[in-house]
Amino acid sequence: MFQKTISFGIYDEMILQSIFLHDIVEDSFFTRKDIENRFSQSVSFIVDALTTVDDEGKKFPKNEYFEKFLLASQKQWRILFIKLLDSIDNLQTIHGLSSEKQARFMEEKKEIFLPIFVQNISQIPFDFRETYTKLLEEFQYLLLKNEYAK
Repeated sequence: MFQKTISFGIYDEMILQSIFLHDIVEDSFFTRKDIENRFSQSVSFIVDALTTVDDEGKKFPKNEYFEKFLLASQKQWRILFIKLLDSIDNLQTIHGLSSEKQARFMEEKKEIFLPIFVQNISQIPFDFRETYTKLLEEFQYLLLKNEYAK
């Protein structure tokens, strides 16, 4: 994700930091407070919006996570940008999952995240919109490619 972002000429500090940290709460002992203390409240907010677990490491129910994500992304456009990048990365590595998990994952990306990404394009600042649009096209292509690869 980081290399792809740099390849598009995106050097936004909050985006780059959040890309590195987006899974850290789920995959380590770091907390949201640790991120806030070491980076910033803004980066912590972005990472929190992308995190699917609570402070005790318990997964949020899907509908709670989607609501949390959507509300936060209305306040901070970088959340959409990073989630789109992460979704592309995930679609490129989906083949390691069981066919059942692939199907659930693909449905979630297609039915929930694709409409969110498309409907909220106006939130993306003009300077980033061309890149976002290119990423959105790649995301749609990967959805179709993976759909036909079954």
